[in-house]
Amino acid sequence: MILDLEDGVPPQAREQARSYVRDWLGAGRPALVRINAADTAWFEQDLTLSPEKGLLGFVVPKATDAPSLRRVADLRPVVALIETAAGVIDARRIALTSGIVRLAIGTIDLALDLDVSAEDDVFDPVRLELALASRAAALAPPIDSVVAEFGNADAITASARRARALGLSSKLAIHPAQLQAIHEAFRPTRIEIERAKRIVAADAEAGGAAAALDGAMVERPMVMRAQRTLARSMNYEC
Repeated sequence: MILDLEDGVPPQAREQARSYVRDWLGAGRPALVRINAADTAWFEQDLTLSPEKGLLGFVVPKATDAPSLRRVADLRPVVALIETAAGVIDARRIALTSGIVRLAIGTIDLALDLDVSAEDDVFDPVRLELALASRAAALAPPIDSVVAEFGNADAITASARRARALGLSSKLAIHPAQLQAIHEAFRPTRIEIERAKRIVAADAEAGGAAAALDGAMVERPMVMRAQRTLARSMNYEC
């Protein structure tokens, strides 16, 4: 869970919101906290939450490769929210920063910064860039942006499946109604599981020699990907 101190809170209520967050974390209830950006008046006070025992880490909005980001990462693990042009350009350096544990994309703010359409597929190149940056830095795959239409399960599913195809492994949600659609989109389908089982079986039967399945060669990367699919399906079953 991410407790929000940024866009979800009116400016005049942010001090009170911080107090609520402090109470939550101080009771030992675990959460990430999305703080305000470094160029705002609330940034310094948000960082005073760092000693709270329930704090899992900070989500830093509009993250760029800057001293302020490194400062936050020195305090707690950071999910860097990439939602500006500068953040996209800096993504590879951000991913290599000590203390950064995950990249995430924020398409709503990124659309505003770039003055482009907020259509979901417009940001596929950015998703792929974050996946590349994360992999090169040995981070877990990035987190995809929210879908504002929390009542539109089809839109949520389509967005999550696109993100998964581009190397992202999870998705931010803004409402509990979105969770089922997100989980289903990232869960391997029955067809994917069955094909993965056949690939692994064909490889095992070949005993390390070249194998073929459905008129195509079964190469080592295909086998490893199939094994990964089966492992992921087991995680969902657990």
